[in-house]
Amino acid sequence: GWDGEGSPFGEGDEGITHQVVDRDFQKRRVLSREYVQPQWLADSANASLLLPVEGYAPGRPPPPHLSPFVNDEEEGYV
Repeated sequence: GWDGEGSPFGEGDEGITHQVVDRDFQKRRVLSREYVQPQWLADSANASLLLPVEGYAPGRPPPPHLSPFVNDEEEGYV
């Protein structure tokens, strides 16, 4: 969902477990949610699982992003 008209979820929906944010400062924080940077979403999708959120907290430099379209061993990433 998104904040605004037409969203299938309300901003206060308690079923929301993770919120993707692109800024460190949030006006309101919901204690039951994990706040993550957009890279967490892409990295989790590439890994086919939900990655731990600690490395993707807003305001922290995210982990190195490796492309799923490259053979890491051939490129020298091990």
